[in-house]
Amino acid sequence: MMKRFPNKKCILIFALLFTLHSAFSQTAVLEGFIYDKTNEDPLISATVKVGESGTVTDANGRYEIKIEAGTYEIEVGYIGYA
Repeated sequence: MMKRFPNKKCILIFALLFTLHSAFSQTAVLEGFIYDKTNEDPLISATVKVGESGTVTDANGRYEIKIEAGTYEIEVGYIGYA
């Protein structure tokens, strides 16, 4: 019995549709720094939440989140900071 493989035309159409979908989905990168306003020290491990995505800041207070293009509210938290 011969194995059946999808013909080349179907594979080409699938690849084209996948590429078009990827081309139309717009992504953005939100990046910045979180620091103490009074002495400008970076806040290490502060949480940054944007929509369903989130991250923590590095040792320099820097963060970067890849999100879909749009309008969001940014929520920042830091435990134990007064």
